[in-house]
Parts: sequence; C-alpha cells; structure tokens
Amino acid sequence: MKPWPNEYYPNYFFAIERRGSIEIAPEAQKDLPKQSNHWAAKRKEEFLCARSLLRNSLETFLDQPFVGDLKNKPDRQITWPDNVLGSISHCREWVMVALAKTGQCKGIGVDVEPLIELSRLKPGLIKKIARPQEINRSELSDQEFYTLIFSAKEAIFKAIYPFTLEYFGFQRAEILELDTLNSFFRFKLFGFEMIDLKEVCGHYRKTDSHIFTIVSVQ
Repeated sequence: MKPWPNEYYPNYFFAIERRGSIEIAPEAQKDLPKQSNHWAAKRKEEFLCARSLLRNSLETFLDQPFVGDLKNKPDRQITWPDNVLGSISHCREWVMVALAKTGQCKGIGVDVEPLIELSRLKPGLIKKIARPQEINRSELSDQEFYTLIFSAKEAIFKAIYPFTLEYFGFQRAEILELDTLNSFFRFKLFGFEMIDLKEVCGHYRKTDSHIFTIVSVQ
C-alpha cells in the first residue's frame, strides 16, 4: 500500500505491509515481554511480525544497522532510539509503522483497524466511541465512518500520550472536519488546554476491509 503523500509528511518514514509478507527477524525475539510466555502462538507471531517490520524500518530510516532494544516500558510504550519518534499498529492482516526525527513533530500516532462488524454497530457501541455530535454526514458508510472515528482516536492517543503521560478516553476528541476527497480529518480536543493543544489533524486510507489512520502533532 502506498504511504501518504510527501507534501503532508515530509521526511517521515512509513511502512504498511501485510503480515504474511513479513519475515520474522531473529532479533525481534528479544522484544517479547515476559507475559508473552502465556500468549497463544498466533498472538506471539503477530507481535514478532510487527517488531520485525519496525526493526527493518528503523534501519532504513536511520540508514544504519539497528541492534538496539525495543522492549516496552511499564506503560507499554516502546523504548525508541535517541532522536526518533515513532508509532506502530498491527492487526491480524496488516502491520503499520511511522517514524520521524525528534523536532519534526511533537508526536506521531498510527492505527489500523478492521471495519467494525455490522452486527456490532449498535447505539451502545457508537455511544462509547463517538460523542453525540459525531454523526455521519459524509460519503462513507456508517461502518467506515465509525471505524474511522475509532481508529483516528486511537492514533490521537498514541501521538499525544508520550508527552502528556495521560490516559484519556474517546470522549476527549470530536471530529470537526472530514474531507473524503483528500482523506483528511480534523479533531477538536477537550482537556488539553494546559499544553495549548486544542485540535489535531490527520489522514486516512481505506480498503474494503480496513481503515488506516495517522496523526501528527505539531
């Protein structure tokens, strides 16, 4: 899958690969957390594929071999190399990585989600992930729209958490603009006035079965 245009994210690095096409790197084994001893084989394989793509991406982005440690911190955040900001997301079918140099942005977040099953797209679920004002008035189907809302808010959290160290829920963000022609979105944020963060923007890609989102905080 092609990454986002360079004019939106100059000098960023993106990798989006089908999980089945990724060769597991031996070095990725050392990234496994202790609790992985209790994981099912499929979950462990998914994790190793994601870390393998991440390691390969870092080598390309930094233009040098990478042999460092990418273990998760206690808050489950990755220990990134010096001067690198990054984000990773994976599901059963896809792995997605985004990287930037420190100074290019304050934070970056990506997310990939399978479309929410129609059988689950009920008022109760919609209420959990969307604010009352977040109603689909776009050309997207409701299935695509609410998956996009969910995925974008996940990406927003990943972009903001590293410099706020604050967990927050789906009600702290509300979509203000959705441009389906340019695959662009803009969200209003609530409760981040102390760091002067009122809005964030991002882009998305969609397939017949998945939504991919990226958010970069400037």
